[in-house]
Amino acid sequence: MHSRFLVAVLFGFLSAWSPASADTIMPAGFGVGIQYYLDDQTALSNFIFVPAANGSEALNSGCVLATATRTACATAFSSVGALGTKSSMQDLSPDTIPAASESSNGFAWFRDVLTVQGLSGGTYTLVPEIRVEGTGSWDRVGFPQTVGIGIVEWGPDGASIIDNVFADATQSSYLNTFQLNGITFQAGVPFNFMIGFGEAARIYNGPSGSENSLVIADFLSTMRVTGLAVMDSGGQPVAQFSIYERPWRHLRARRSNHGSGTLIHCARAAQYSGHRG
Repeated sequence: MHSRFLVAVLFGFLSAWSPASADTIMPAGFGVGIQYYLDDQTALSNFIFVPAANGSEALNSGCVLATATRTACATAFSSVGALGTKSSMQDLSPDTIPAASESSNGFAWFRDVLTVQGLSGGTYTLVPEIRVEGTGSWDRVGFPQTVGIGIVEWGPDGASIIDNVFADATQSSYLNTFQLNGITFQAGVPFNFMIGFGEAARIYNGPSGSENSLVIADFLSTMRVTGLAVMDSGGQPVAQFSIYERPWRHLRARRSNHGSGTLIHCARAAQYSGHRG
């Protein structure tokens, strides 16, 4: 009996877009990709980056592996505040997997540039709330991490990772809300707001009669930023402020106090929203 283990959805492809220093603000953009993993190592990958200057979203869809017995396919979508991926892993001979497991992974991220106005000078934190909803299916047994999800949050430089969330989503229907770590920023100073999401459809090595031959993880367009809380240096919620995108486009947010912080629910459909103002 082989072990079942967590295989994290990795985002190492971002190293190609790391800034020269922590003081650099990275340009807004969108990344979408498809990967085939053997255990926790990338075996095949296809990635697309779209600068915000060239468009307001990115889409990648296809297969990175397609043979008579084995396919790894995915679709990944990215826009500001909303990410979605769907993967399928099929293997008719799971006992020939050259590792303990294999998986098809869709991944997506967006990187924005924000400025928070209406605050007195000083250091603050922006705390995102993330909602993830999706479905999973498999043809035999739902082992742990047959379907897995990952959320990554970057710091204000758009390069350093400040939070990782990896969760087992092996359920026919999955819904969860996550509060990520706070992103430190200075009042009135632009900073990066960058979130990544990915899922894995995984098949484990073993006899074809007992292992899955088809796994589907469907989280397409279902990871959304549903709230933003602004906290002062003492960890207290701030009630009055405005958030702007570069170049100074107001997000037209409405404010509502929820105890732990002030949530921002944006009126623009595509911006950090699961709610309408």
